[in-house]
Amino acid sequence: MEYKEIMHLFFKFMHMHRQKVQAYIDEMELYHGQLPILEAVRKNNGCTQTEIAETLHVSAPSIANSIKRLEKNGLIIKEVDPDDNRRSVISITEKGDVVASTCRKKFDEIDEKCFGSLTKDEQKQLYNLLEKMIYNLGREDHE
Repeated sequence: MEYKEIMHLFFKFMHMHRQKVQAYIDEMELYHGQLPILEAVRKNNGCTQTEIAETLHVSAPSIANSIKRLEKNGLIIKEVDPDDNRRSVISITEKGDVVASTCRKKFDEIDEKCFGSLTKDEQKQLYNLLEKMIYNLGREDHE
């Protein structure tokens, strides 16, 4: 078997997975990348934009538009920190909590559909193979 065949199958899987996830994101009227922000706020209610960015390993400015959209849609609230007027704190609304919870359940169902027919050993083997491939790609960056 050639690498190209494996990569083609891998990309086909990723494309199908992304389509299912995107269809549900569209149904929930979210943009790609907003669910991780909602989940970060949900876990750390009253956090700052910088704290969200650190949790998600991105820059604070890169999530600014998403935070504005989430606020506009009533999923989060951004308020001045009562203890420090220079900071804003972000909290999840009841609507945002419902959306985050519903999306997470649906995404877990999609993942279960993907991996449900694999045995625990097959899942572990797949995990180890992917880790090895990631290591191989990253290795050239450190040489």
